[in-house]
Amino acid sequence: MIGTVKLFNLQKGYGFIHADDDSFNIFVDISAVERAGMSDLKEGQRVIFESQRNERTGDMSAVSLEAIGSETTTHFDRPFPTLIAAARAATLHSAEPAER
Repeated sequence: MIGTVKLFNLQKGYGFIHADDDSFNIFVDISAVERAGMSDLKEGQRVIFESQRNERTGDMSAVSLEAIGSETTTHFDRPFPTLIAAARAATLHSAEPAER
C-alpha cells in the first residue's frame, strides 16, 4: 500500500499513516521505522507499507516501510479518526474477501 504519514511522535514512538485509498489510518510503531533503516517519519512523508495484524491483540499496524523519495503532502481533506475508529476500519478492511 501507499500512504502519507498523518503524524508521528518520535518521543512516544508511534504515529499513523493515512492510506491513499482513503480506507483507513494505520498505526505505525518506531520499531517498524527502525527496521526499515529510518530514524523518524515526518508529517506528510510518502511511504510504501504493508499492514500486519498482531496475532495476540488483533490490532493492525504498518510494517515493511519504504520512503518514497522526499515527496511530502500536508493537506488532509477529512478529519483524523481516533485509534479505535482506525482499528475498526482496519478490521473491516481485512475482513473483505481478496479480489482476484
